[in-house]
Amino acid sequence: MRLNDLLTKYPGPALQASNGDAVFRRSVWTPFFENLDENKVIYRERFICLAKIENITITDIGVGGLIVPLKYLYVPDYIRGAPKKSWGFGGGWAHMTQGAGTLGCKFSGWTIWPEAERVQAIETLLSQDDAEGALELL
Repeated sequence: MRLNDLLTKYPGPALQASNGDAVFRRSVWTPFFENLDENKVIYRERFICLAKIENITITDIGVGGLIVPLKYLYVPDYIRGAPKKSWGFGGGWAHMTQGAGTLGCKFSGWTIWPEAERVQAIETLLSQDDAEGALELL
């Protein structure tokens, strides 16, 4: 199942509101974290990058891990250099939200695109130095 299929199956606030049923959300979103292609995602905070998630931890409360940046798609001018080292991320199931093709935690400020097809397409464009084309896929 794809993320957009979940929005069709469970419309409204079930997956899109920032305060939801943690048990239900864990049941539908865990497969997206467990089945990452090479543990790669597109990660957005203040910048956007192709990244690898290491040490992913999935519990009844939430999900977390270590983001290792591989290649940046976008870094705004006000950031004087994107992080070169890894950093932690995480969020509680109840506070995570889903968008069209994304999962994220507004309280923590991150969003990911976890689906392999999109990640691979963006990775291909980045290997051709086409960050602008990669951004268009988001």
